[in-house]
Amino acid sequence: MQNEKEFVAEKELEKVAGGIKRRLVAVVRVLAVKLKMKSISVLSVL
Repeated sequence: MQNEKEFVAEKELEKVAGGIKRRLVAVVRVLAVKLKMKSISVLSVL
């Protein structure tokens, strides 16, 4: 019984970790795009 509970807990943790990872990837992508646009506008000003 204990092992089954631990297994379920691990699966839940994996699900949560996967969701957090996806969110982080999305945030990083958005930041990268914003930084790219900023650097392009800075370059065009120069």
